[in-house]
Amino acid sequence: MLDEPRRIRERADNAAMEYAEIFKEQLVKGRVLPLHAEYLRPYDQLLAKLKEKTLLSMQSITAACRDISPQAVFTLSARSMQSFQNSPSLLAKELTGLRVNKFRTLICAGGESKARRLVNELESLNVYAQYTSDLSLKAAPGEIFVLPCRVSRGFEYTEARMSLISEGDIFSASRSRRGIRRAKRRDGANIADVMGVKNRRLCCA
Repeated sequence: MLDEPRRIRERADNAAMEYAEIFKEQLVKGRVLPLHAEYLRPYDQLLAKLKEKTLLSMQSITAACRDISPQAVFTLSARSMQSFQNSPSLLAKELTGLRVNKFRTLICAGGESKARRLVNELESLNVYAQYTSDLSLKAAPGEIFVLPCRVSRGFEYTEARMSLISEGDIFSASRSRRGIRRAKRRDGANIADVMGVKNRRLCCA
């Protein structure tokens, strides 16, 4: 699954340029070897591997993209996942709502130990979630799975009744390595963060 392939291309190109500049400086100083230049693989090489599988490309607008040639286009309404600010209670309330509305929910919690701790934490808040490392699983409506993997950001597809929550949505950057902790309750705290809903094109290549 590719989210805005144009932006991925831009970031990959920028990363390659930055790496090349740093590598040249370190090579002159004798701190690296010529072989180290191969540590950063070209984006085109990764893209070629991805094209061996079925790809889903999420784009805000339907336009030509030199990296992929879609065979089918579907329009879905999507929103970015809110931040839960290190609060298990906020996460539990959101998951309860998703389960009631029959959403299939995946939580990418990072490493295995963190994922298992999150399952136990949610269970103590009366939210049943299953831990699994099987990425080929098929979630039923209303099911919640916690996986030991990482994605950059979460999202929600309303029509498809599908939601994905990332480690970064749950844990703030400064505390992401400390595990999930109970946050202090604040009056007026609202789980339904106001997010702009926008149409996304799901291209199947």
